[in-house]
Amino acid sequence: MQAIEATNIILTPLDHDPVSIVSVYIPPSSDDNLFTIDLEYFLQTSSHCVVFGDFNATHSAWNCNVNSNRGKHLFNFANILNLHIAFPDSPTRFGHNSANTIDFALIKNFYYPYTIKSINDLYSDHNPVFLNFDFKLKVESSNPRAITTNWKDFRINLNNNSLFLTTIRIILIIPMILKPKLQSSPKRSSLPIATPPSQ
Repeated sequence: MQAIEATNIILTPLDHDPVSIVSVYIPPSSDDNLFTIDLEYFLQTSSHCVVFGDFNATHSAWNCNVNSNRGKHLFNFANILNLHIAFPDSPTRFGHNSANTIDFALIKNFYYPYTIKSINDLYSDHNPVFLNFDFKLKVESSNPRAITTNWKDFRINLNNNSLFLTTIRIILIIPMILKPKLQSSPKRSSLPIATPPSQ
């Protein structure tokens, strides 16, 4: 590793694919661009990966007031690789007259619901951060925009919702009212069009 300090373990839970868990620390003195090479190495250890730790990077995308060079680079890196950035609602590091969120997680292809909290329990400039994935709940879809229809619930809702049925009946009655006029219109519309005489 050239720019970061890290520890990696790979968990293989029952009935799940292996998950790479990486604990990372990026010192403030590390190169603002080279650290992503080291991160990429760990992201390739498994198709499902969670990189969690102190990135020493600030960006408005994770509730910081300032976008540092490292923060901008990390934000672009995460977008290019389609990584989810999980961060707590409250700051994780407190300095003189400042508070920032620099401890967070990069998540790759791991779609379990999670909670993440900054816990104000220690007398330190860094709060511990608790990241909890819920394996008991159904896995979220890899495509959050995909929509499926529960036809059983739809039928029940359709049968119980008289306003919806009334609206449909009104729409279906309109063509029956217009039917005599519509039947006579083809006769009138099928007359030949008179063309002006050519000169």
